[in-house]
Amino acid sequence: MGSHTLGNAQPPRVQSFIMRLLRPGETPVHVTLDASLPKRVIDEIESDLTEYYVDASVAAKMNEALEGHARAGDYNGITDGNELAEKLAADQIHINKPAEHAPARAAPSP
Repeated sequence: MGSHTLGNAQPPRVQSFIMRLLRPGETPVHVTLDASLPKRVIDEIESDLTEYYVDASVAAKMNEALEGHARAGDYNGITDGNELAEKLAADQIHINKPAEHAPARAAPSP
């Protein structure tokens, strides 16, 4: 399963591209966010980074970056779970390149 977003430039350029593998018989899940969910997701990410990330100073930098983006309103108006996950992952990777091995993904709560 995949999706992409094209920009308005000419020629069009890909702004985002998401590819997700599905197991046989698995159906894709689309996560729609309400206005409060991005804040809750960011709080959970920050908590997990603080508790589990191997390098506390890098975790603190990633948390500061996410908080800065949230204060700037960079996550406001995002209603698509995949779009939020992609933005959060990109903001973390910007601080810590090795985080590319574990990007955020949207998924419903169990």
